[in-house]
Amino acid sequence: MKVEQKDDRGFVVSFDLNGKEYLGIFTKEGVTRAGHVHPYSQTNYLIEGKMIVYYEEYLQNYEAPCVIQIGPNIFHKFFATADSMMIERKNL
Repeated sequence: MKVEQKDDRGFVVSFDLNGKEYLGIFTKEGVTRAGHVHPYSQTNYLIEGKMIVYYEEYLQNYEAPCVIQIGPNIFHKFFATADSMMIERKNL
């Protein structure tokens, strides 16, 4: 496991499991993450907390435990409405 980022927003760690890359993302309440588009889909497992995900044309509220699927080439950003922990997998 490697610490990728640690700052006022929280922290991000990366790890490999069965040849697939994962991120563990802890986000403090009131913080926004991402705000980007990428060419692959991703799966996020919200294991603790609450998030609002802003997509291109709408927003969706999520509460742990749940799975958040994001398709390729879809703008998305996450806003934590409570301290939150997600596991993210890139579906390359």
